[in-house]
Amino acid sequence: MLSNTPKVPRIHFIALLMLVLSTSSMLLADARAASTEQETMRRMTQLRALPADASPDRLRQHNEEMDEAWHFYHGHRDEVLTMLRRERAAEVRKPKPAPLLLLDVASYLYLDGEPEDRKRSLQALLAIDPDAPTIQANFDQLFRLTHGLAPMADPRLLPFIDRVFLPTERGVMLSEQSFTLNPTLMCAFLYGVYGAEGERHLQPMLKNPERIERVMEVLKWLGSPDSVAAVEGAMPPKIEYDMFARELTFMMVNGGPQGREAMLRLDSARLDEQSKQHYERVKPAIEAQVYAQLRKKFEQFTGEQKVPDDKLKQQLATMYDNFGKDSRLNPQALLDSSLSKDYLIGELSKIRARMFTHADNQTLSDIELTNAVLNALRYRDH
Repeated sequence: MLSNTPKVPRIHFIALLMLVLSTSSMLLADARAASTEQETMRRMTQLRALPADASPDRLRQHNEEMDEAWHFYHGHRDEVLTMLRRERAAEVRKPKPAPLLLLDVASYLYLDGEPEDRKRSLQALLAIDPDAPTIQANFDQLFRLTHGLAPMADPRLLPFIDRVFLPTERGVMLSEQSFTLNPTLMCAFLYGVYGAEGERHLQPMLKNPERIERVMEVLKWLGSPDSVAAVEGAMPPKIEYDMFARELTFMMVNGGPQGREAMLRLDSARLDEQSKQHYERVKPAIEAQVYAQLRKKFEQFTGEQKVPDDKLKQQLATMYDNFGKDSRLNPQALLDSSLSKDYLIGELSKIRARMFTHADNQTLSDIELTNAVLNALRYRDH
């Protein structure tokens, strides 16, 4: 017997099933998105609610909470990035933004965001009150974010570095490298990535009696003969030993022939007794500093000493791309190259600026070696 019940075509049934499944998936996705937003906003609320005078125990608890938060953010990266960008934009517009929220959000956007998020991180960093107790309690994180953003070479960041890091007597512990940066090295890594611009920015600060010692110490790492006149002009009428030692170090390590001449024309009557005695002892060595004498310091290096110009240029390009890491290049190959010293100095100076992007003990050794090669090249005839 035939039934009078109409049959639903199979194709319609499958389409209906797919519609139901699709709708269910959308509902589940919406629920997950709502849950992700709720959890993200809960963590934002925690950051805003943390009091400025939070106790050390509360701050330690906060850091544990943020470790968990970042793990959650990373697990929901795409959804969370949109929310954090939104929250950052809203926070920086407030008259008194929550400094720790800005620091944490900016740090996450810098580390796990897209390349364009670095500009957002910089804007958030510049809106932070660095004197807030919660920021001072997270000073290492503040340094890491500032140092990470410095390679953008945005000039707006330099006044922030001047205010926060140049005067400080604090150091920072880089736990990943088990390496501590003292205040001078911290500033060297921040200003150093700016290259010649960082050096020029520091020169006027030599006139500030409260900053001159720190600036001279920093210039020892990133300076050049371009700062010889500024250093010489910044010396007080009566030069005490600590200041004399800093001047002597900069002039002979970074100043090239211009630095040597500045030390030879120094009026010893301006020196205190300790400085005067030291100056008389070292003056013969100052007079004897010439290219041949500096060249001998590199004779212990092994590796290829004679490198064709085209190959040497390629090795310098590789060093630049690798942020100065190239153990194959013998410094003697640079000193004995037929390439002009101006070209070599220009390339090495750009490489040195790139070295400052990696804050570790090996980088300091590489920078010291690079400075020695640069100084020797400056004494070369051509």
